[in-house]
Formats: sequence, structure tokens, C-alpha cells
Amino acid sequence: MDTVANVSAQQGVVTVEYVGTTMNHGTGSEKTLLGVVLAGGRSSRMGQDKALLELSDGTTLLERQLRRLSSLLPKVVLSVRDRDYAFLQKRLTACGRVRLLPDETDEIGPLGGIASALGEAEKEHFAGILVLPCDMPLITEGLLARLTGFWHEAPETLVTALEESSGRVHPLAAVWSVRALPFVRKALASGDYSLRRAVGAQYWRTLVLDPKEDVLLANANTPREWQEIRKRLASDACGALAGMRS
Repeated sequence: MDTVANVSAQQGVVTVEYVGTTMNHGTGSEKTLLGVVLAGGRSSRMGQDKALLELSDGTTLLERQLRRLSSLLPKVVLSVRDRDYAFLQKRLTACGRVRLLPDETDEIGPLGGIASALGEAEKEHFAGILVLPCDMPLITEGLLARLTGFWHEAPETLVTALEESSGRVHPLAAVWSVRALPFVRKALASGDYSLRRAVGAQYWRTLVLDPKEDVLLANANTPREWQEIRKRLASDACGALAGMRS
């Protein structure tokens, strides 16, 4: 089936809708979460927009992550700063319906994107958001499905995040409940933009990975890290981890 992109702009918000794309949204808890790809960073250490880095098949990191979430969730938004994403009309295909969501507040880091996305989720009666950064390309649909299942076991938790075996927690690879929104907005108002401090530790729950799975959470922040990730993808070393191939 052909995919047709309709792009419109109104009051600074660009909406991109893909018509005629068939997706498997899964069942159960996935339908109560809004998918969010974070692409509002400055990419200062990379020296270019990380979201537009291309894989060997020409797919951008942004496209890859949107497809990850669109395969699991009925709706996905793209969290961005105020920048021109007109290229979406040409570049994004087979990604479902994607809405560009500008950060609530400029220049404060990812917490602003989380606040905007939680506000959108609350308005549309989602239970929370499944967040995925654009620069974590090794993560698989299988691991994301495990995360949503883990969240479903205790949906009263405000933040359910992935944790490496070393103890490093990834608040940007996580489910954030809409009930965390008052805490996030209070943190923004206080000028404290730390993701970990925005919500008290007693409201967090983490899914701890097996040591061999830690690589799935690797970030591409620098050219060197990006080259390492490209090598891993080329070798297909990550495909069988977390229960699903890329």
C-alpha cells in the first residue's frame, strides 16, 4: 500500500500524517501509552544533527526510532526544539502518524520535551508516554515491549526506566506516567532540570538488563561512538538480543 504524507503548519506546529500505512500496534498496555521520540538536543559533541545521521541503508536515526515506536504504539509524537523539519515530508516513510511537538520551554534540555509530551498525553487521555531518544539506535522493539510489559505490572509507578547491569539508569528510555507531570512542572519552575531529581526516587522503578544487553542502550553522542555503533549494526551483533531482530 502506498504511503502519502500530508504536511500542514498552524501556529508554529507542523503536523505530518501518513495515510495508508499498515502497522502492528500490538495489544494490551501498549495502546495506553503515547510514543515519544526525543530529537531536541543540540548535538554539540557530534558536530551535526544526530537525528539525521544515516545508517548503511540510508535510513536516518530519526526514521529508525520512529519506526521502532510506531510498530508498538498507536500514536507517536516527535519532540523537537523550534527548528525547521520540512525535510520530514521527503524523509519519513512507513512511520505511521507522527506529530511534531515543540518543547514547552527552550534551552533547558530533555526535561522540557518530557513536560510537553506528558501534557500532550494527558490532553489525549493516555496513561503515560514511552520515551526513546533519537541517538540510541541499537535498542530493539523486543526490549521496548519488555519495558512496557514491566510498566504494566506496576502502572502506579511514575517513572519506569531501563537500567544497565552496571547500575546506570536511562530516564530517556523509559515510561513516564502522566501523574508525573505536576512533579516535572514543579522542577521546571524551580530551575532544576535534572531528570532524576524531577521525580522522587521512591516513584521510580527500573528494569535491569543482563550484562550482554547493556550495548542496546549505547548512545551516539560523538563521532567515535557513532562509528562504533555503525560497526555493531553492520555485524548484526545486536539483532538477536532482547528477543527481536532490528
